[in-house]
Amino acid sequence: MGAADMQIAAIAMANSLIVVTHDRRGFWRLPELPIEDWTIDSAS
Repeated sequence: MGAADMQIAAIAMANSLIVVTHDRRGFWRLPELPIEDWTIDSAS
């Protein structure tokens, strides 16, 4: 996880936010961090 991803994760967690990203692998170390990928069709 790079410095920018760590900062994004810290801000999101501190403010109870969801991270929207297509790069789910970048945040795998933080299982408590809610992540959404809007490129995946959830209806199927």
